[in-house]
Amino acid sequence: FPPFTREAPAYFRRGEERFLLTSGTTGYFPNPSEVCRISSFHGTWEDLGDPCVDDTAHNSFCAQFSSVFHHPEVPDLYIALGDRWLTDLSVHMPDIRHYYELIFNPEAGGLPEGFDFHDYTDNNTSEADYVWLPIRFRTDGTPYLEWVDRWKVEDFS
Repeated sequence: FPPFTREAPAYFRRGEERFLLTSGTTGYFPNPSEVCRISSFHGTWEDLGDPCVDDTAHNSFCAQFSSVFHHPEVPDLYIALGDRWLTDLSVHMPDIRHYYELIFNPEAGGLPEGFDFHDYTDNNTSEADYVWLPIRFRTDGTPYLEWVDRWKVEDFS
């Protein structure tokens, strides 16, 4: 059940390694990303956890990464594209995953009285924007994302 089902699969390949970057299902509200290393689509999937380093709000830098591009001219540059559906979210958001579990887990008991998701956003997705971040790789090949306000392709040449 949501938020533990996954969506927005972004498949990418680096050399012989294959990865799948996904989001949880929490409507337009961002949540932690997960990345898996996969041997094949029908093979072993290794959960590598949340790739977003220093993401203290645990919401993928307020985005849902749904695509990964390999730069055509920079050999080891991969770019994660994140949809930022709600641009008016407070930095003091509650743990949205928890509230989605309260809704969808039959054993959780439902939302607390008076809780309203509209208290945190105007839900105006026409204002949506995007986050483009370079994917970096640890020495063991594990991909990760760090927030940077500005970056250039030339930084990775």
